[in-house]
Amino acid sequence: SSHVSGGGGGGGGVKRSRRGSVKAASSVVLTRGLAPGMVRLACGETHVSVSEAHLGKLWALYARSRPSPMPPAAAERFPEAAFCVVARQLSLQAACPPSVFETLRQDLGMRHEGRRARAAS
Repeated sequence: SSHVSGGGGGGGGVKRSRRGSVKAASSVVLTRGLAPGMVRLACGETHVSVSEAHLGKLWALYARSRPSPMPPAAAERFPEAAFCVVARQLSLQAACPPSVFETLRQDLGMRHEGRRARAAS
């Protein structure tokens, strides 16, 4: 589950604030606990909301693409990378008419996040 609002952009490292948020030098702020099971990533006035589960999947993919052990600087860039991925995903979903998703579902058996729909019994 994801949501986006506002306008903005950016890039940089991460800093922890006193309120449990993580702030990137690019002004990407990761905040947990605003809604049950959800995380907010904000860059300037633009923010995206994503489930903890989705963020965990993004972290796993991000970690797999980095050397092991992951350098601290790479780990610090994760909020920015997650913000970019989620914002792009939501932009694509908003730009495509419902007929595109219906065609993907009917012709290719695809659901969200690239998973194939199960055949009806």
